[in-house]
Amino acid sequence: MVSFRRAVDRTHIMQLLGRMVRTPLARRIPGNDRLNSVDCLLPFFDKDTVEEVVKACGRACRYPDVRPRAH
Repeated sequence: MVSFRRAVDRTHIMQLLGRMVRTPLARRIPGNDRLNSVDCLLPFFDKDTVEEVVKACGRACRYPDVRPRAH
């Protein structure tokens, strides 16, 4: 997903990232890590807030492989 909108609100970022992660993780394809992954390009999202949300999601959800990845 790519978004050129600006976002700093933690709730907005949490909802958007939650939707992006939940969909592919709900229906995994065995043996295909690329189809089971999510990439988000969010150049105008507040970086610190995004990292905080991703870390919180990784700890709180049942998907321990959720983590930020630097590009």
